[in-house]
Amino acid sequence: RNIGVFTNSKQGNQEIKDDITRQGDDRIAWRPEGGESILDITERAKKFLAKLEELGAEYKSVLVCSHRIFLRTLELLILERPPQDFYSEDPPALEPGDLRHYHI
Repeated sequence: RNIGVFTNSKQGNQEIKDDITRQGDDRIAWRPEGGESILDITERAKKFLAKLEELGAEYKSVLVCSHRIFLRTLELLILERPPQDFYSEDPPALEPGDLRHYHI
């Protein structure tokens, strides 16, 4: 996820929380200046999933390695869950080194 102006920020989380509050407290729609929202990442994941489905007949299995936020949005799409479930713990968020297996 591109966090725009907050990349390498010294204030970190508090500065981000303050910006989210200024923009209306919607963590899913929050887009930092020059960055991406969870909704933006969901759109990227939709395009990626469509490409995987296009290639499906050609490949039996595909290993997807990426950053946790992208993988979370992709997983929600596969499970046909809305982006608003991004911060829920159902399914639990991926931890470093976690593997998940899905059939599409």
